[in-house]
Parts: sequence; structure tokens; C-alpha cells
Amino acid sequence: PFQSLVSVGAWLMLLLSLVAILGVVSLLGNRLTRGALGAFFAVGGILSAGVLVYSGLLLSTINAMNFWNTPLLVLLFVVSGLTCGIAAVVIVDAGLGGPARRIEKLIRARDISAAAELAVLAVFLVERYLAGSAARESVLRLLGGDLTAAFVGGVVLVGLVMPFACSGLRRLVDSGVLGPAAAGCTLVGGLLLRYCVVTAAVMEEVAFGPLFA
Repeated sequence: PFQSLVSVGAWLMLLLSLVAILGVVSLLGNRLTRGALGAFFAVGGILSAGVLVYSGLLLSTINAMNFWNTPLLVLLFVVSGLTCGIAAVVIVDAGLGGPARRIEKLIRARDISAAAELAVLAVFLVERYLAGSAARESVLRLLGGDLTAAFVGGVVLVGLVMPFACSGLRRLVDSGVLGPAAAGCTLVGGLLLRYCVVTAAVMEEVAFGPLFA
């Protein structure tokens, strides 16, 4: 079962899901000691790190898709995954009536992670454009082609700009809705980022030598 990155990723997601379900059930039933809870966090953290790295690593090893063939894609997916993970916790915590102070810290953490994501995304696009050939064509599809609406409108405006705008408004307006709203926009942007990155990839042309010498 561990002969390829695909199978490793599948096992990581399966095991992480099982750990998460068992952890939630145990917490709801108050059946975990502090040591056991720490063990759940440790195992879950290791598996989560593997899941964060897995998808970007898998795509970056596909040489025929020059747009993906860079370590920057792994970094982009990791930072985006962290941003989306924090955003999901913000929504759940707010929905369950978590302490305002903790939600405030989570929102600040989301803003920091989103700023890092925006920086990595910009570097990724510039580096892939300069790489030329099929990678440049993929970037142009995002910035001025058939995927511009999804990328600029969905990833950049909805996923990155609007959450920052909501964070700015929270300093002026005391509203408990703006934090979860920003987190919701982040999740939409994260989904569209993956859609755009996967869809934009153009296969590299492969040159074959003469069939007969």
C-alpha cells in the first residue's frame, strides 16, 4: 500500500480521519486524560503535516506538467492549507460559542497565514512565468485567460482581499459576524486556488528523436 505517493496520501487521510473522529468522540464523552489528549494532538499533528505536504508534493513530481514542477507549489499548498485550517476552526469555534479572546487570536493567526500565502502565491506565479514554455502559458490562463474570473475574482478577491477587508472593518465595527464571514471567504478561496492550479496546468511538449536512424 505504500508503493506510490497516491497510496501514502490515501493512508494519511484515512488515519487522520480516524484519529480526529476518535478524538472528538472521546472529548465529548470526557474519557481522555490530559496525557491521552496530548498523545492525540501529537499523532494528529504528525498526520496533519503529512496531509498538508502530500498534495503539493504529488503534483510537483509530475514532470510533464511544468506549471506544477516546482517546490514552491508544495509551499503554497502547505501555507494555504494552514490558512484554511485556521479559518475552519474560527467558524466552528464561533458557531459553538467559544471564548471571544480565543476567536480573536485565531483570526489574527488567519490574517498572518493569509499574508504569507499571498506572498508565496505571488512568488510562485512570477517564478513559473519566468520558467517559460508551458508554465508561462498556465500563468497567462490565470491572469488573462479562461481562468481569470475564478482566479482573480475567487482566489484573490474573495479568498484574500475580502477577509483582510473584514479584519479591517472589525476594528471599526464591533460585530461577531465579520470574523466567521472572513473565514468563510478564506475557505472558498482555498478551494478555488486548488481548482485553478490543477486546471491551469498545460502539458509540456515532449520532443522525440527520429524513429529510424
